[in-house]
Amino acid sequence: MNIISCKIRSLLKLLALLFAITISYTYASSTNTKEAPYKWANKSEAKITSAEKTNENPERTELIGGWYNWAPYQYEKVPGNEKTLEGLDVDISKIIFDEFGKSISVPPVSWKQHQLDLKDGTRDFAMGAFYTDARSKYSHYVGPYRNEENSFFVLRENVSKNPYNSAKSFLKGIKESGAVIGVIDGYSYADDDINAYVKDPHNKITFSKTDEDNLILLRARKIDGFLADRIVGANLIYTKKITKDVSEVFLNVKKPIYMLLSQKSINKKSADKIDTITKKLIQTLEFKNKVLNYIYPVVMLQTIDTDWFKLLQVIGTIAFSISGFLMAYLYNTSIIGAVLLAMLLFSVVSQFGLLMTSFILLYL
Repeated sequence: MNIISCKIRSLLKLLALLFAITISYTYASSTNTKEAPYKWANKSEAKITSAEKTNENPERTELIGGWYNWAPYQYEKVPGNEKTLEGLDVDISKIIFDEFGKSISVPPVSWKQHQLDLKDGTRDFAMGAFYTDARSKYSHYVGPYRNEENSFFVLRENVSKNPYNSAKSFLKGIKESGAVIGVIDGYSYADDDINAYVKDPHNKITFSKTDEDNLILLRARKIDGFLADRIVGANLIYTKKITKDVSEVFLNVKKPIYMLLSQKSINKKSADKIDTITKKLIQTLEFKNKVLNYIYPVVMLQTIDTDWFKLLQVIGTIAFSISGFLMAYLYNTSIIGAVLLAMLLFSVVSQFGLLMTSFILLYL
């Protein structure tokens, strides 16, 4: 009996010790609330000449960018207890600046503040920007390295109230309805007339830090819809599993996307070199594979969720079921064999069709 009680006491002591360690670790983690920047050291053998260094910030040993949640272009991933910054734009910037011969630091920042920091040279670069005359006064443009298409996201129950297919019809509709529109503060969109509407203080515009903030406002019915990159918006809806609640309205507005370099901290010669590196990169298989890796899954989900693809599935099911039964009849196959053959035919062809359709949409 004493032996058992001793073992129980030992077990309780061990549990108490583990509990104390867990509490201490949790407290230590919670007290460190400041988000550290993500850093990548230069791995290439490229060197910056002394002439270039004198025209740049001589105190800066690494170039500073920034990020906010904008998946699949830039986002935090937590594969365990360690956070990592991933995304298409993140990977592209790492490749470009490694080839250029500079390490980079990417702390979190809002898009609006990021632009202000480029103006005064606090930050050196920004990914994912449209060309504007205002930005050209304080930034060098690199690229373009991809395209971006904007869409309008609304509650699914209100899709019929937003029958837009262009920027012109969109602006006409929201002016007549007096709709409240959510946008990213400091962001420029793919159409000049839309940008002018957003800047007009007389219009009903709600400015947010991220697209996710706008999604929250939409679901709370505090805005009638929000503008976003269609890939970012679709990815947000699918990851939140709210495709039955929120829908995309296509505006068919698309423009090239550039990297911005601060004129305060990066000289023209260095900017031209970075631009050359970027233009070479987008011709490589490595770049194309990264686009497929980050963008293709979202495009595939968009394809599956469309009404026309669902109709195609129904038609395909009927057509290949008939084909299966006809082949079974010709070769004197049993009923079970006929069903299996029909299922096999439909599965193979429909998957091939989905793959091809997604690739076509990706490159449109």
